[in-house]
Amino acid sequence: MSNDTLYEFVLMTQYMRRFNRCIQSNTLVQSYDSLTYELENWWSNIQEKNLHLIICYHSMRLVILYTLLQHMHPVQVYFDLLLDGLNMTLEILQGLQELKLMHCDQSTYHHMFFAIHKTLKSILFHIKQTQEFASLESFTRQQFEMNLCCLEGTDAFINDIYAMRTIGSMIETDLYSLGYIHNDEITTTKRHIHVFRTK
Repeated sequence: MSNDTLYEFVLMTQYMRRFNRCIQSNTLVQSYDSLTYELENWWSNIQEKNLHLIICYHSMRLVILYTLLQHMHPVQVYFDLLLDGLNMTLEILQGLQELKLMHCDQSTYHHMFFAIHKTLKSILFHIKQTQEFASLESFTRQQFEMNLCCLEGTDAFINDIYAMRTIGSMIETDLYSLGYIHNDEITTTKRHIHVFRTK
């Protein structure tokens, strides 16, 4: 990892601390747009993005978005915010898939599968509150399935490390409750679905 990448990680942690202060002071809803605008400007100016930096950046943003959605009233939620969240989950899943194709260890990111699932559930909750957001549901459903497929393809799931099989079972139960999979489709075998880039 280059010194430039290490420096970018340092800068990213500064943004993490700023968002965390907003969370602690209950000002995240008021500060989110302006601070995110500043964060995205910084991100767009990075010339060479290391894959781990990309995954960490979108993971950070995903956790912040999840927290934001917990504090927002449904009338405050807007279409582009949910769409941005779906883009974050897709970027993380694509990054994890790339690690797998490179035969790299994904165990560092094992916690992100459940974080993605919880964020998608939060996004889906808001989608179902407003007809304007209905077009996002099919995209959300696809990402639920992608997330479970990627999880089941990890060595941690296959070897049942970090309680990954338990997490996978919890996710399957949620998807069954949502009507996205049927009881006869619930299986512990690995699915053969790949995550493709949309751009």
